[in-house]
Amino acid sequence: MKELQEGATSFVTDSSDKISKEMPVFYNPVMKLNRDLSLLVIASMKSPRIGLPMEASGIRAARILNEIIAPGIVTPKMLSINDLSKEAISLAKKNVARQQGIFPSERITFSQTEASLFLKQSRGFDYIDIDPFGTPNPFLDATVTRIARNGIIAVTATDTSALAGTYPNATKRKYWATPCRCWAMHEIGLRILIRKVQLVGTQHDKALIPLLSVSADHYYRIFFRCEGKSQVKDVLSKHSHIQVNEKKMSIKISENSTDPGPLWIGPMHDKEFVQSLINIGRKLNISTFHDSLELLGVIKDECKIESLGFFETNTLSALMKITPIKREKWLELLGKHGCRTHITPMGIKSDLSFSELSKLV
Repeated sequence: MKELQEGATSFVTDSSDKISKEMPVFYNPVMKLNRDLSLLVIASMKSPRIGLPMEASGIRAARILNEIIAPGIVTPKMLSINDLSKEAISLAKKNVARQQGIFPSERITFSQTEASLFLKQSRGFDYIDIDPFGTPNPFLDATVTRIARNGIIAVTATDTSALAGTYPNATKRKYWATPCRCWAMHEIGLRILIRKVQLVGTQHDKALIPLLSVSADHYYRIFFRCEGKSQVKDVLSKHSHIQVNEKKMSIKISENSTDPGPLWIGPMHDKEFVQSLINIGRKLNISTFHDSLELLGVIKDECKIESLGFFETNTLSALMKITPIKREKWLELLGKHGCRTHITPMGIKSDLSFSELSKLV
């Protein structure tokens, strides 16, 4: 058993340094950013009922207690912790117990069952965190069923190789879409995942609107707000195929069903929501949320231009047959017509076409 610290919270774990699906319980330090964003989102809510269907070692719950509830940022109605693994729940109980006295114990529940069954047996939640090893698909229906109106769903997918086009047959089978392995594959992968989650939502007359969509490390992470039946038609109207032109690094909406997609062509972020998370992160421990604030700052910038895709600067320079230009120089050159994207440190979004950029250069 080892004692570690993440953010401002210490916890115990018997996790190996090597992460694998076969492990009964594990702590993955690479997912700290994932958990940081969860805390910021929960901190933006009012008295939520929080459901953690696959909590593993309990670090997320412990951090919610110590870093969000203890300072009085949020007082949830309830905190429900679940995992299929007996060892995981035992460890989660130990880590939550280390935060004793912060939150009434009668508002914290533990259960050991399959994640979808845990959700279906509940009375519902305002925040549900789906963070599986691989695809979130098996848990989406139960999640959508039990999320409250105006509630927030957090969905993680670690099978990015399928979503980004390495295994196109897997994408078609699991996400009902054709991917595209190109410079913008991770944005396309995010948009494919958004649509799949939304389709499950529409089956229950719920419109799931993306608030924040993140591609980081080996995973995608998307936060959705659940809205009512009246918004479902609008959501479905923003599902489309796309036409990808690699010679001009352009992505356009297409009516050709053999093109990549269908996928979400609407905004991937809510600018006001992103700003609210930045404000919360600055009020909390800035050193803890440093990486989150940097990411959110880039995403806030990304919101300035709502275009499909982006330009990758090295490829752009090669296509124009010019000496590579650094991203900062491109942004200086483009002014209000350019901004950063979080998808890649070499990416720029612009409302100018490839031809217009060539003339500008």
